[in-house]
Amino acid sequence: MKNLFALLTVFIVLIGCGHKNDSVLSENDNFYDRADSLSKTKLDSLIRMSQHPKLSFDEKIERAKHIIINTQNDAVSLAKAYGNIGTIYSQHNQYKEAIINLEKSNVLDKNLAEPKLQAMNMYKMGLVHLKMGNNKQARQFMKLSGPIALKNKNHLLFAMIINNRGILYSKANEFDSSFIAFNKAILILDSLGLEFEKTIPLGNIGDYYLKIQEPDSAIKYFNHNLKVLRKGPYYSDQAVTLGNLGLAHRQKEHYKKAINYFKQSLRLSQKSQFFKITYDTYNDLAETYRLTGEYELAYFYKSKYLVLKDSILNKETNAEILELQQINKNEKKKKKELLQKNEVLKLKSAERDHFNQNILLSVSIILLISLLGLVFFKLKLKQTQFELIRKEQEFLQLKLTAESENVKIISHELFVKQDFSSSLIDKLDQLENISKPELKHIELFIQNELNVKSDRADLQIHMDNLSGEFYNKIKINHSNLTDSDVKFAAMIVMKMSNKEIGISKNMSTETVKTTKYRLKKKLKLSSSEDLGDYLNGFL
Repeated sequence: MKNLFALLTVFIVLIGCGHKNDSVLSENDNFYDRADSLSKTKLDSLIRMSQHPKLSFDEKIERAKHIIINTQNDAVSLAKAYGNIGTIYSQHNQYKEAIINLEKSNVLDKNLAEPKLQAMNMYKMGLVHLKMGNNKQARQFMKLSGPIALKNKNHLLFAMIINNRGILYSKANEFDSSFIAFNKAILILDSLGLEFEKTIPLGNIGDYYLKIQEPDSAIKYFNHNLKVLRKGPYYSDQAVTLGNLGLAHRQKEHYKKAINYFKQSLRLSQKSQFFKITYDTYNDLAETYRLTGEYELAYFYKSKYLVLKDSILNKETNAEILELQQINKNEKKKKKELLQKNEVLKLKSAERDHFNQNILLSVSIILLISLLGLVFFKLKLKQTQFELIRKEQEFLQLKLTAESENVKIISHELFVKQDFSSSLIDKLDQLENISKPELKHIELFIQNELNVKSDRADLQIHMDNLSGEFYNKIKINHSNLTDSDVKFAAMIVMKMSNKEIGISKNMSTETVKTTKYRLKKKLKLSSSEDLGDYLNGFL
């Protein structure tokens, strides 16, 4: 909404000052002399001078920065100075810089417990967010600043807050609520006898009538405002009001009058370097000429609008780049100063540093030697451990080989004895009457049978001598195996044949094969995997 620009001018009034053309301009030459000897009594005057409408934007910023430099020792004055430069940035649509400086001012006000200044800064922050279209943030700041302004009986500020609430209602298309808020603000300002400040909500009511397509009522309010604003150097406000009159006449299709008002607005905005108003007016002129069918002029002003808008965006980008460059420059300066300070300290303590370096070097060498010794010792210890493990594995392998041989011998003996026993039993079956010699043979058979059992016991002892690590590993990895399964696996590891296993376990060769198949399933081995190779992995 164009009438937002009118709100910016009221900042100067809100901090207790009005514009006096002649006195301000006559003091321009000695501004910096005054700033150099700044006192609290002169602060408001210098702020007023830095915001004068006839100054260019760069001149305003230069003066505002000079005030900041000279208020570093006074927190209250510094807070006002930051608020001042934030206002100037906001007036010229540099919202990022405006918020940064207003936040600095707000932090100081909070620390100083200055509720009046705090309410003012929150109001300004809300107004900046309102201009940026951040309605939610704007509403929050207005909500916070309202009660403080009312408590401190700052009725002018409270009226401006009510006015801004009306703008927020209007943006939300709640036109009846916005109309009520604007009229409430007018009543407060009427009671204070503030004619200029009253132009702000009056202008907003004019905007309200524009939105509801009642241009005649809008023109009435805008003409009233223009009459009041022309009494002072309120160039930006005059430019906005003239632009609004142009919009109202364009609604009535009075295109010549609309163009006349737009051109008057354009001259004032260019004179005061209010570029946002300027490019908005270019756009309004382009649209009006398009409606009249003068497309060449429409194209001309549209081009100017686009060029100026792009230049403003580029300027903002360049400002950000300059800011980063300045920050980088300051950082380099700080680093340089720190390096110089360190150099001085180094020169003063050169001997002590040299001594400390020697001590440090000696300690480092000792530590390095100790560390190397420790590393060497650990490597030697590790090498010894590896050697012991290797020898233990060799011993276990030899033991396993020996035990395997013993098992094979005993198995062979068992096989021979069992074969003999089978032969003897066959012969006994052929005899009808048993003689004494035959009884003797039977006695020997029994003795041999006992020896078979003894041999089986020896075989079990040899199997038990197999590395305990094998039994532990296979039980940990396959807890589902029974003791019988583990002993059967041990026989396979000792490379016993199916026949030898059958003799030692007193089972047939086919039963041994079946048991091997079942063991393989319990170990979850595929048909292509070798059972013996898998079990050898646990040795």
